[in-house]
Amino acid sequence: MEKKRQSKRSWNKGTFTPSMTDSHCRIPAEYASQHPGKLLGETMNALMVERRAFKLPAGTINGILEERETITPTVANQLSRVLGISASFWTTLSANHEAFLKEKGKHAAA
Repeated sequence: MEKKRQSKRSWNKGTFTPSMTDSHCRIPAEYASQHPGKLLGETMNALMVERRAFKLPAGTINGILEERETITPTVANQLSRVLGISASFWTTLSANHEAFLKEKGKHAAA
């Protein structure tokens, strides 16, 4: 019987263990206020992955890393393929950040 491999990753703001095989994982609340590009950059540096490994247009990855673009499902699939972290993690991270910005905008307007 083959055992499923799990990947453990830790970042500056906390530790969590996204499974390479699970369809979802927990994301620390403090990440909602950060753009997913920040975590992507930290992950790429930690794993020594270059931008061209994703086989996406340079503008797409640069836009995410420079915090100008969100992570789409297509991009999340490529990130998952290269980094071994589920696509649902990246899309959830991006959605949480968008919700945080929307909520922040509501409070700023009030």
